[in-house]
Amino acid sequence: MPSEGQQFILLAVDTAGIQSYVFGSNRLRENIGASYLVKQATEDWAFEALQAVAPNNNVDGGTLVNNVRIEDGHIDAEVLYSGGGNFVVLFRSRELSKSFTQKLSKKVLIAAPGLRLDIYQDLFEWTGSGLGKSVGQLLQNMKKARGKKVASVPLMGLGVTVMCQSTALPAVEVIRDPDGKERYLSAEVYAKHHAADP
Repeated sequence: MPSEGQQFILLAVDTAGIQSYVFGSNRLRENIGASYLVKQATEDWAFEALQAVAPNNNVDGGTLVNNVRIEDGHIDAEVLYSGGGNFVVLFRSRELSKSFTQKLSKKVLIAAPGLRLDIYQDLFEWTGSGLGKSVGQLLQNMKKARGKKVASVPLMGLGVTVMCQSTALPAVEVIRDPDGKERYLSAEVYAKHHAADP
């Protein structure tokens, strides 16, 4: 049992702009791939990042173990919620939360170009209760901060480029459709296209 006043880091991951990411194209394969990548970011990849930085946690094979809690002193991170484009976890230290943020962000940047993650964290002081209220407050603060964000605009092609036929972003890959026609794809659409198979 932690001592009264012991501090933890409460961290929440939210996928921003899911609708525009998933339905940014009218091609079903890309929509399916995008949906899969959103799920990966807040489930499998989040669990992988957690396992890499805090192997002593309450997750066993991708399943939350409910009777293992951070307040018992045996684990360094406790996942409170995962799914629906969100991931909430309680870390024992700020260093662990920072390492988790770096690892997950890098994975999403490389494997799911164009998917935006918002990651927020607050200090949580253990009093024996109030965790639910703190999670609710953190999620509320996330919504407020998201509303104040300046919309980002992607850097369009520089120099000689070919536009992606789904997003109008610069194309980085060429594929052949089943009918033999060449299609030019941005990094975002290429990742979605290949994620559709899994």
